[in-house]
Amino acid sequence: MQRRLILTTAIIVAIFSFCVTTTLAQSDNPKAELGVQFSLLNMDRLSGKATEPGIGGRFSYNVTKNIGLEAEVNFFPRQGNGATNQEGGRITQGLFGAKVGKRFEKAGIFGKARPGFVSFGNAILNRDSRVTTLQFGRLTHFAFDVGGVLEIYPSRRAVVRFDVGDIIIRYGQQNFVDALGRSSVNQAFTRHNLQFSAGVGFRF
Repeated sequence: MQRRLILTTAIIVAIFSFCVTTTLAQSDNPKAELGVQFSLLNMDRLSGKATEPGIGGRFSYNVTKNIGLEAEVNFFPRQGNGATNQEGGRITQGLFGAKVGKRFEKAGIFGKARPGFVSFGNAILNRDSRVTTLQFGRLTHFAFDVGGVLEIYPSRRAVVRFDVGDIIIRYGQQNFVDALGRSSVNQAFTRHNLQFSAGVGFRF
């Protein structure tokens, strides 16, 4: 009799705890998000201003209802029309930072600040003075994304997201040696580039 009472009490407590936990979980906003996006990056390339299409993925963690931490990687598959000592080839972009704003029941609006990098897969790295040929390879620059985010929530688990940002790229200083062995320096400089992204995500 005593064993049956203990077992019944344990079952009731377990059911009650499960119901309370489920209710609390349903009342909270999801903390994590996984998303994919299509992106357009407008920037200066060898042929002039170019708009590069790309795809990417994003992970977000909502620290609070109005503050989120993010990591995003985008890949732009077009090779471009040649190479310079600062860019060339396909572009890979990584951004890691925060968004801060206001989240409503069906939508949210945020400002974002995300440092990271922009990496070019086939830029000119140096000139070999012995055989007067150019050396090509990957060249990575520091980047900083500043802009705004609009989110729409069709359901508790789904999010549709639109981003507009200024991708500030810092092209670093480079030392070159020409065919005659003479050294030269290309000074560092900064460029601003407009980027637009649209994507969908799953919140959990």
